[in-house]
Amino acid sequence: MQKIAAANMSIEDIINGINSRDENKELTATRAVWKSNKVERKSHFSITNTNLFIIPKLVEFLSRVNNPALQSASIRALCEIGCANDDQTKAFVSAGAITQFIYLLDSPHPAVVKRAGSELSVMASYIQELREEIIKSLLTLIKPDTSVKLLRSVTYTLENICSKSSKINDSPPAVLLPALAHLINSNDEQIIVLACKALKHILNGAQQVHQVVDAGVVPRLVELLGYKKVAVIIPTLESICMIVNGDIVQTKFVLAAGAFKFLGKLLVHPNRVVVQLAAKLVAAIHIQFAA
Repeated sequence: MQKIAAANMSIEDIINGINSRDENKELTATRAVWKSNKVERKSHFSITNTNLFIIPKLVEFLSRVNNPALQSASIRALCEIGCANDDQTKAFVSAGAITQFIYLLDSPHPAVVKRAGSELSVMASYIQELREEIIKSLLTLIKPDTSVKLLRSVTYTLENICSKSSKINDSPPAVLLPALAHLINSNDEQIIVLACKALKHILNGAQQVHQVVDAGVVPRLVELLGYKKVAVIIPTLESICMIVNGDIVQTKFVLAAGAFKFLGKLLVHPNRVVVQLAAKLVAAIHIQFAA
């Protein structure tokens, strides 16, 4: 019923609902903000109203830890508003929304964590004005005293940024490479998988291959070929294939790191995708040396 009501709210009703101090009305109004922006792809509010009534209140809703539904709705609404135009992007930043989104990566509610990570990656990928601050904030969390839970959320968000950037033909920021080089050395399998996937997204051109090799990740990638879990092996093989497709020098880096000793087992691996990727890697190595 709330979603139906949200679809029919006027601007006045939305503002009244957001300021009502009634959580049901707040949630309905917040969903209406998201829906109106999503459907129209532009705000129904003047920038004055957005600044005074919408953004600050939605940012406040992000702190409602006991109401994950309201938090999630606010994340979606703020992302739509922040991406609408330059003025609203500035208002979004000024209200401290990015900081609050980052805090939510450590939320006790998995759905809120996923929503915050996904929307941060959307904004960092599509809005240049937000990219630098979002990435800078994420990178400050990669430190020894950060919990594994939070590091997983950070790595998930970085992987999403790399994925979305590559899909819009925009090279993922090279500033991420040192962080990813650190993350693939984690002892946590989920972090390793996400970091390997992020590297795969970065490896979309000769310059990017060169930067990845220079970041010193090749020895660790080759080491991960011996990992037992397919979830790790597949993105690792994909990344190494892309490196070998670069040039003979980069291929030699891979071989010098000991890739050959893993290929025999990978070519007879029970997983079909692993076998296909291993065969692709062998073929790519052959092509480089035959050229």
